[in-house]
Amino acid sequence: MRLSVMVSILVVACGTPMEPAPMGPAAPSGLEVGEVAGGAHLTWKDNSTDEDDFEIWRKVDGSDYVKISTVLFDITQYHDASIVRGTTYWYRVRAENAKGASALSNEVMFALAAGGSGGGSGTGGGTGTAGGSGTAGGGASAGGMGGSGGSGTGGGTAGLVSFSRDIVPIFGRSCGSGNSQCHAAIAYFANSDQNCRGWLALEDKALGAMYCGPNGCRPTNCPDRTLHQRLLQLEPWMCTGGKRYVVPGNPAASLLHQNLGPDPSMGGACRDGMGSPLARMPKDPATMMSAPPIPAADLDKIRQWIAAGALNN
Repeated sequence: MRLSVMVSILVVACGTPMEPAPMGPAAPSGLEVGEVAGGAHLTWKDNSTDEDDFEIWRKVDGSDYVKISTVLFDITQYHDASIVRGTTYWYRVRAENAKGASALSNEVMFALAAGGSGGGSGTGGGTGTAGGSGTAGGGASAGGMGGSGGSGTGGGTAGLVSFSRDIVPIFGRSCGSGNSQCHAAIAYFANSDQNCRGWLALEDKALGAMYCGPNGCRPTNCPDRTLHQRLLQLEPWMCTGGKRYVVPGNPAASLLHQNLGPDPSMGGACRDGMGSPLARMPKDPATMMSAPPIPAADLDKIRQWIAAGALNN
């Protein structure tokens, strides 16, 4: 009996060692990739509630994985525009917080033929793990390979709404970025007391680190963000439940779209400073009362832009 027990122990000890459990958030899953506007557009499932950000890792055939970018918590899309036709790319994503990093997601492949369009596909295998790292520390190396892959989808780019060409001018027509009462930085600046959420300034420039008013400029202790970053990353100060101005792929969950048309208060989750349900925008800059709604064609452009992934194109 003792001999058999010893044999069993030896068999277990000589087996494949278990990898230590990651200290960070739950790993994202369901990573998929498809072509949008000539780039690789990644989407994944967020399985954690405590991540600070998501890291995007990429490799080219014959090379090691490197981290190419990060996106803030709750964002589940990333667009890689730095694609060279004829080159094969592989992607993985992981979540991170102050405790460390999660395991890596499944792996997906993306390639555009030198003379045409391509698409993405996933690869099978077991999930890999990544070494933990703090949010202020250096990146850890990528872990094991594999994971169940999502199949990518192709897509034409004809008629794709452009952020710079189509969306930014709508803000100028409906509000105007120079009026201090209408979403200009002088009134809608970042505020570190509100976790740098601030009010959304619609000026098409990097804003946030400084407040400049009639009496000069002062630091806000917040980072500068471009207009596109502010739309996708900021939580509206007047909303509860982690609402966002723009949720890529989901106009109904985007305050920017809802407040201009269908449901300005997001079902009562967004309220003004007096506690009443948030009113439909835009407002008349002169009177701060409700102005005529923006044209249906402009609202539809915003809807199309968000539905297509809210690209910075």
